[in-house]
Amino acid sequence: MENEKEEKEFIHDKNIDGKASKPQEKSEAKEVGKEESNKEEMPSNEVKEISEGSENNQPAENPPKEEEVSRPQEEFEAEEKKAEEVKQEEEAPSEGSENNQPAENPPKEEEASKPQEEFEAEEIEKAEEVKQEETKEKIERSGILKNFEEVEKLSSSSTRVIDKTDKKMYIILRIRNSNMEDVKKIYNSMHNKRIGKIKKVLDENTLLLEDPGKDYKPLSNLIKSRQNIENLLFILEKFAYTIFALNKSGYAFFNFDPSKILVSESEKELLIYDLTSAVKKGTKISGIFTPYTPYEAIKGASIDEVSDVYGIGTLIYETLFGQQIPEDLNYISIGKNINKPYIIQFLPKCISAEREKRFPNMYSVGYGLKKIRENLHKKHYNIEHSEFSNIGINPSRTEDEDAAGLISYRTIVRGQSEFITAFALADGMGGGEAGDVASEVAVKTFFDNFMKNVKNIKEENANQFIRNFTVNSNEEILKIKNERRINEIGTTFVCGFILNNKLYIGNVGDSRAYLIRDNKLKQLTKDHSLVQKLIDSGGKKEEILKTTSRSIITKNLGSDKIKADYVDTLENTLKQEYIELKNDDKVLLCCDGLWDALSEKEIEEITQKEKSVDESSKMLVEKAVEEDGSDNTTVLLLKFIEIDENII
Repeated sequence: MENEKEEKEFIHDKNIDGKASKPQEKSEAKEVGKEESNKEEMPSNEVKEISEGSENNQPAENPPKEEEVSRPQEEFEAEEKKAEEVKQEEEAPSEGSENNQPAENPPKEEEASKPQEEFEAEEIEKAEEVKQEETKEKIERSGILKNFEEVEKLSSSSTRVIDKTDKKMYIILRIRNSNMEDVKKIYNSMHNKRIGKIKKVLDENTLLLEDPGKDYKPLSNLIKSRQNIENLLFILEKFAYTIFALNKSGYAFFNFDPSKILVSESEKELLIYDLTSAVKKGTKISGIFTPYTPYEAIKGASIDEVSDVYGIGTLIYETLFGQQIPEDLNYISIGKNINKPYIIQFLPKCISAEREKRFPNMYSVGYGLKKIRENLHKKHYNIEHSEFSNIGINPSRTEDEDAAGLISYRTIVRGQSEFITAFALADGMGGGEAGDVASEVAVKTFFDNFMKNVKNIKEENANQFIRNFTVNSNEEILKIKNERRINEIGTTFVCGFILNNKLYIGNVGDSRAYLIRDNKLKQLTKDHSLVQKLIDSGGKKEEILKTTSRSIITKNLGSDKIKADYVDTLENTLKQEYIELKNDDKVLLCCDGLWDALSEKEIEEITQKEKSVDESSKMLVEKAVEEDGSDNTTVLLLKFIEIDENII
């Protein structure tokens, strides 16, 4: 009772003047440490002593309120325990100090106030690492891997191995947080060549998957190198369509870790070998979150196909810009960060934090990626050209019987440029009565037909149009022949199209077309002449040229024998439909007045020396007249120009 009286007096004195000497007992020390404003936190028995008064059983000056007295015993006990823990922490020596002295560098305030979520995430990550190691040890202990030799590690949970017995490649996949039966169900529900196939279940935590081979590498490697953005977007397009199929089966993928996606060496095919992150749509995800985790999953909401749109959006962002998506990126700042045509219209609909602003499904993402690929390197094409002709210095030739020309047509629809050029050259036959008429009618008719059909000319029918237009030119020549009652009329003819960047050629007779690339000359046509016929029959070219006239031709316009197959195209001469032109390629059309006078080496030297097509065409004709001049000489020289509008 005496001790009890002293404790009461100590407390009573503290209530009067706020001061107290050091208490003798542990229980008294607890009371000293409390502020006057926290009286309600005192244990119920001590509150009772205070309320019952001090000396002479007088009432306490500040009796506790009724609700304080009636507080549950558990609350008081919890507060006592907390006070005890605080005291122990205060008495414990600071970390890094000696002799129980305070630490010289106490933690900064921001470190001390680290969010609880970060601590929890770190703990979960550590637990996952431990679990992975335990699983690996379990596999090794059980002897599962005794028949396999490790080739390479694909991700933290997968390893590429080779079977020592059959020498085939497999992937060993360790399952973390999923039920094996659920995982098997997902794999078996996807009948898709781009989804991994289970070879065998090794144990409750391990799958053996079929491996497409070592030429398949993780997508993460390609994204880091960014060597071919267009191919990467093509792979992501296929990936989007594959996940769309997964979504239709009732699952969401949610974790778009690129190390779990394999891509072929050609960068044309992919394999999603790890489906352990796939869950039923509507599932709420907890655990470790990566930069590829859907935004709403981090916020604790359930995930679905719209969540997957965000996930693939993070991969697309990293592919295009070479870095993972910033944490502070929002819908407003996306435009400032991207600011690229086509991409700015597409990417915000993938990575917006607001679900209603995203694409509704992965099919829309795949289609959008296709449009970006088509416009990634927008091509614009143009032609520089020059025609030059000379009658020659043969006194018997009083007319220039050659004709040549070019027409270009361009449209731009929905941002896409369509460019087509038609060109033609004709060499009127000097032995005829109206060679000049024949060449003029052939060229004009060709262009008339071109303008009537220009919107219908496509890659798949370009060669047929060349044949048809040439036959039409022949029909017009025959019509003139009959109307004017001309006995003999004829012309050689070489013509073609440049459709965007593809070159198509047709010819009848011995007027030629050449491709000049990297200053090297390549003949694209084959002469319809007696010389060529004898060479094709096995004769020696040098001997034939000495004994046979080059001017004798075996085909010409002005003949009533002409049908569509009478006209040769690249399909006949080079066994290909077209030639894909490159920037600065030149196309040379000429009559025999040029190629009979100059060697191929001389033509190469002139077109290499003279930079402009005007100067080159002029020099070619002048040099030919200087060397020979016995015939009319006409050239049509085109220079192909390609402009690449790169949007990245």
